[in-house]
Amino acid sequence: MPKLYELIQSEYKTEYIGEYQKSEGLMERKNYTSPKIYPKIISEKRLTAFSEEEKQQILQRYKRWYVYYYFRNEEGKMVKQPSIFFKVNQEYKDFDNRYLRIHKLRNIIEKLLKSGYTPSDEYFENNHENQDYTACSALDFALNLKKNSVSERTFIDYKHRIGLFQKFLKNNYLDNAPIKNITKKEVNDFLNTILLKSSPRNRNNTLAVLNAIFSTLEENELIPHNVVSKIKKLPTKPERNKTYSQSQQDTIFTLLEEKDKDLLLFVKFISYNFLRPIEACRLQVKDIDFEGAKLNVRAKNKLVKVKIIPEILLGEIQHFKGLNPEYYLFAPNG
Repeated sequence: MPKLYELIQSEYKTEYIGEYQKSEGLMERKNYTSPKIYPKIISEKRLTAFSEEEKQQILQRYKRWYVYYYFRNEEGKMVKQPSIFFKVNQEYKDFDNRYLRIHKLRNIIEKLLKSGYTPSDEYFENNHENQDYTACSALDFALNLKKNSVSERTFIDYKHRIGLFQKFLKNNYLDNAPIKNITKKEVNDFLNTILLKSSPRNRNNTLAVLNAIFSTLEENELIPHNVVSKIKKLPTKPERNKTYSQSQQDTIFTLLEEKDKDLLLFVKFISYNFLRPIEACRLQVKDIDFEGAKLNVRAKNKLVKVKIIPEILLGEIQHFKGLNPEYYLFAPNG
């Protein structure tokens, strides 16, 4: 018997399948259940009953539509068969066409089952969308989904770290392998390269990003389970920052006053306001409250934290007053 994929293709080419018949009472007792559509809501209403708002909500919530059914195995138990996508989601991006196509696919599967097709007759070849996703294309897919659910700077970090992982896969000839073939070992090998080049903290941060991306792949059924979730973090040893003596500080400030006043101001923002360098880089003119001597800092762990600007610094930033509120205080070109 030809493979199920070929049977479906043949049915598409040879005849038109009529509307979905909801009455299961017409079917005699068989070794299979009537094929159903996921998400269930697609089968509960006619196409014309969906509002435009509902259509968009469903497309946003349910990224993958498919047909599934149960077949009785040799022991007499009903076993769920592999979900059938048949590129419905890839080729039909709009709701109406995807709705019509998924129902037609469901009807074809039912007709094939009625005509005697049984999964046990042959090795079932999974001809659904997951096979079309290589390791790199699946990672790009998950990144695209994350783009609207994380902050801009978090997404930049995601993109950078996933880019490194894709480069690793390419160097090891795994970039075109199916995403489901990427195992815990490959991920660990990549993390070890990060560890050898940098630190346990950087390795752990990369692990967190990979875990988030692979969780997205699992949620969208591109992989059966998240292999990254089983990888443990490494312990880190925080190192105390070097402390300069007052004499050394005076020497540094004097040198910067002569050579690079912008860098000196940057150092003072970090020192006097107890900021992280990245927090100082994010500061804009609108973040300064000149009258209240306050600084609004966009932090990682909360939206905004307010810091008091010490008088020793307040007098040195008056030249920012009146500038475009969107300007950054510190930029690559000054």
